[in-house]
Amino acid sequence: MTGYGAVIDGTLGPALAALAEDTGLRIDGAVLERFQRHLDLVRTWNRQLGLVSAGDVEHLAARHLLDALSLIPLVLRFAGPSATCLDIGSGGGFPAIPIKCALPAITLTIIERNVRKVGFLQKVTAAVNAGDVAIVHGSFPEVAMPTPPDIITARAVERPERVVPEILDWMPAGCAFLCQTTPPPVDPAVFHVEHIQDRWRREAWRRGELYAISRS
Repeated sequence: MTGYGAVIDGTLGPALAALAEDTGLRIDGAVLERFQRHLDLVRTWNRQLGLVSAGDVEHLAARHLLDALSLIPLVLRFAGPSATCLDIGSGGGFPAIPIKCALPAITLTIIERNVRKVGFLQKVTAAVNAGDVAIVHGSFPEVAMPTPPDIITARAVERPERVVPEILDWMPAGCAFLCQTTPPPVDPAVFHVEHIQDRWRREAWRRGELYAISRS
C-alpha cells in the first residue's frame, strides 16, 4: 500500500492528535508521506536484512512508528526542536528516522555497526529527504560523534546490559539519554533518572518502559 493514508489507522490518528495537544507539533501530509516511505522500505528489505521481527512487518505503524513518535515530547522537553541527536544501533531506522521526519531541524547522527544496514539507512534518508543526517559505520563507543549530543537514543541495540552502561559512562554533561530498557543503578549525584509514565505508555503506544536519564 502506498500513500500516506496507509499509516493513518485507528491507533496512529489518536496518537498524532495527542502529539499535537502535548507539544503543539502538527504532522502534515508531507511528513506522513515520509513516514510511509520509510515503512515501505522496511517491508521491502526486511527479509534480506532482518530489520524487525517477521511478526512485526504487518504492524510497523503500531509497533515501531508509534514507539518512535512517543519520544518526540521528550526530545522537545529536554533539548528543543533543534537538538543534536545521537542514535546508537539504529538498524531499521527506529526511532531516529521518524523523529527526524517530524523534527527536521534536529541534527542527527546514526551509529550502525552492520554495513548492510548502513546501506539501508542511506536509502531511507535519501527517500525521506531527511537532510542533516550523518550515518556512521562502526561500534559505539569506539565511533562517536564529534559534537556532543543533547539527546541519545538506543532502542534497537543488542546486549543493552553492556551498551547502556557504556552510554552512561560516555554521555556528556547536559545530555539526556532516552533509555528504553531498565537502567542500571547510577550515582544520584551525577545522574537524574525519571521513569516516564505518560499517555503514550498508558495507551500502549510505546512498547515497554522509558527512562529519561540526564547527566548534571
